[in-house]
Amino acid sequence: GLDELITKRHSLAMYLWKNLMKDKDFIVLNKVDINSVAFFYTGGKDRAAEEVNRINKAIHAGLIEEGKYHLHQFSIPDSGLFEKGSLVYPLRFMCGNPNVTTRDVDDMIKYVRTLGKKIEKTK
Repeated sequence: GLDELITKRHSLAMYLWKNLMKDKDFIVLNKVDINSVAFFYTGGKDRAAEEVNRINKAIHAGLIEEGKYHLHQFSIPDSGLFEKGSLVYPLRFMCGNPNVTTRDVDDMIKYVRTLGKKIEKTK
């Protein structure tokens, strides 16, 4: 059963990765090895690191507060996407729940986008 679980986790991560890669509102940071997808919501706009961080930290806080979806957040030095060397705070999907489906992933993307658009309008 472990092989099936790992394969499903990888498939869901690849599903998310493929969808985010073709979506102008998101920037994906990594290739999927097992089950991790790190990404930023940018709303399809060129933004400074500070603004990307503000939006993505607020998205993360909103997710945690509501509890419907869970994405991790961590800091890494920017490789040059926004401001080389500055700390950036991407969101990270790591599916460990065997009940998660592609529909859940689609709904999560929509929800993150909805939060992002709402946060973009606030300063």
